[in-house]
Amino acid sequence: MHLITLDPDGLTSLQRHTSESVYHVSAGDGTVSDLDNGEHHAVITGSMLFVEPNTAYQFRAGPTGAVLIGGPCPPDENLYTNQQG
Repeated sequence: MHLITLDPDGLTSLQRHTSESVYHVSAGDGTVSDLDNGEHHAVITGSMLFVEPNTAYQFRAGPTGAVLIGGPCPPDENLYTNQQG
């Protein structure tokens, strides 16, 4: 699981994983964008998000920021290739 904290109007990097991803919006609001088909969906505190495998997506926080918990399952090893151990 990952904790993603976005400043007001903050944006995550583009994400794409070979496995499905699930996120809970624990605070704030914003949008999640499917970059493959151009769809944008509003999210609010308490929203649960499911992202199908191999979908390019990105989160943008609203004016108060956002906190998300979740990620790809199983974990995407590519997320950790630049981590120092």
